[in-house]
Amino acid sequence: MVSIVQQRQARPWLQPDFLFKLFGGAKKHDACLKILHQTAYKAIRERRRDHMKTKLSVNDKKKDEEEIGNKKRLAFLDLLLEYAENEEPLSDEDIREEVDTFMFEGHDTTAAAINWSLYLLGCNPKIQPPVERLRLNVLGCN
Repeated sequence: MVSIVQQRQARPWLQPDFLFKLFGGAKKHDACLKILHQTAYKAIRERRRDHMKTKLSVNDKKKDEEEIGNKKRLAFLDLLLEYAENEEPLSDEDIREEVDTFMFEGHDTTAAAINWSLYLLGCNPKIQPPVERLRLNVLGCN
């Protein structure tokens, strides 16, 4: 998925959706996205099932742990499931979108920023020597 996004970013003519579809990139992108979503939905279903099984034992232990001073830490997905159950109903799609944001957005944003920076450095040879000097000053020769 990352390579598809990088290829699309490096080729400005592929950025409009209709051209991306015309040149065939959208088909592979959509197939990869479907796999990612199916994996996320499977994880949500399994975690919800496990959450429902352990809910009673967790609630019983919760009182004891609070009295002793131990605080149970829940995973992000557990927190979303608790919120969906106790506060506001969330569909699996809502939960998947939150999980996607948490897991993938930071990675994709960082990769895109690095990719774009390197592309701009490659397009601007005049700026490369000062950037190299800065790199040497900050990181040294090794």
